[in-house]
Formats: sequence, structure tokens, C-alpha cells
Amino acid sequence: MGTKTLKENALIKRAIIPLILGLFLSGCGLTIGLFRESMPPVCVEYESGAKAINQFSFEEQYAILECWMLRTQPPDLGVAKDMATNGEKIVPFLTEKLKREKSEWMQEAVFRVFEEMSGKYYDVKNDQELMKTLTESYFSIKNSKAKHLIYDHVQVILEAKEISKGSPDERRRPGRGSERDN
Repeated sequence: MGTKTLKENALIKRAIIPLILGLFLSGCGLTIGLFRESMPPVCVEYESGAKAINQFSFEEQYAILECWMLRTQPPDLGVAKDMATNGEKIVPFLTEKLKREKSEWMQEAVFRVFEEMSGKYYDVKNDQELMKTLTESYFSIKNSKAKHLIYDHVQVILEAKEISKGSPDERRRPGRGSERDN
């Protein structure tokens, strides 16, 4: 009978360990599920897909960014990309948040939004006041990992192409500005 128990234990271990490892390594989905109870309602609402991120207030968008950047592993970068589509409208809000944010990881998340915005939705590198704030924030970061990521974001911002004039829809129109249009 003792041998049977050892065999049963071995089978259980072979079945349970991969299951636990699979759940642990699944990242986002599991983490979001585990933290759903503690997530602000706006994050649960966003996760449900009922509303696009730009249908939330800027404050709510920031709360969603915090949920997805700090509470999920690996962080969900899609939220930063989605927030970036607000372009110039959200710049003053994010600039103030960056100045007041104590969490260096949330500061990194804001830099990520500016990186995603740069060259697509707003000309970040040519906004002198914003670049001054980004520089001051960068030099205040103590965490070397966060600082390294922020450095990479700044490099992308500085290398971004300039945005042409006109609305994003006009800029996406094929043939705009080409010789055959003249």
C-alpha cells in the first residue's frame, strides 16, 4: 500500500507542477484575474472592452495605465499606445502627472506614452517646455532599471520624424504631398 501512495504522489506532482507553472508563466491574464478584486472599477470596465480608452476621462485613463503597467506582468504596453492617440490634448495632463508622480515606474509609463505619441500624434521633441520637464524627470530617477528604460524612450522621442501639418486622417491619405498630387 505504501508503494501505491508513492506512485499516486508522483502522478499528482507530475500533473500539478506543470499546471502551477503554466498558470504562473501565463502572465497578464492570470495577474489581471488575481487582482480583479482590487482593481479600480474603471480598469475592470476598460478590460471588458465596453469603451475605448479615449472615451474615459484623462484621470480614468491614467488609472487604467497604472493598472496595466504596474499590476500586470509583463506590463501591457497597449494602454500606453492607446493613450498616445489623444495627442496634444493629453500633453498638459500627463506633464502635470509626471511632475507630481512619486512612483518611478509610473514615471516610466508616462515616458512610454510620450514615446508612443512622438512622431505619430504629437511632435514631442519640438515642444521645448515638455522636453524640459522630461529632462528634469529623467535626472530625478534613482532606480537604474527605470532610468535605463526611460533613456530608451527618450532616444526614440529624439529620433522620431516630425509630424506633417494636417489632421491624422489627412496625413494617412495615400499620395498626400507627392508630386502627382501637384
